[in-house]
Amino acid sequence: MPQPLVFVLCFVAALAVCVGWLATASIKNVPRWARLVVFRRGQTSPKLVFGPGRRFVVPFVDQPVLVDMREQTVRLPRQTVVTRNGSAVGVELQVRYQIVDPLVSETKVADFRGAVAVWAANQLRASIGQTHSADVQARRTRIAEELQVKLAEVVAGWGGRVVRVEIGEIGSPGRSSLVDPAVAR
Repeated sequence: MPQPLVFVLCFVAALAVCVGWLATASIKNVPRWARLVVFRRGQTSPKLVFGPGRRFVVPFVDQPVLVDMREQTVRLPRQTVVTRNGSAVGVELQVRYQIVDPLVSETKVADFRGAVAVWAANQLRASIGQTHSADVQARRTRIAEELQVKLAEVVAGWGGRVVRVEIGEIGSPGRSSLVDPAVAR
């Protein structure tokens, strides 16, 4: 085989590999439960939020972020909270939330799940800190409702909604009753 023909075949093969790689890198598959937020040169807009299906992104220019739109749970480990009369009480908390605006959730807060956990823990301490230790168990439902209202205001500004707030077992600070299913396996 002549030398120029080998060079041309190698060049065509290399070009085909590059085109194939660019084609696979530029197509993103978005599942039904997610939205794709694309940052183009560091900027984004509502036009760059895509629903389910195959979506085209420009390699090296676009930075795609997949946002899970399903309901999720944040479980806070037992928090030791000091009540109004100075007693230490251990309280467990679960917050169920859902992202409703993927663009806002990606641009307003860096770590949505972590921010929900921190705000919930702070509000839990504040609410129980205003309650007498003898009344904490009796006011469990009212405290959970107050937490849900306060947390819902903040989370709405981040593009999410609070579905439910549940207070687990209230008791001594060292014991835990909520078992994480991932750890139990």
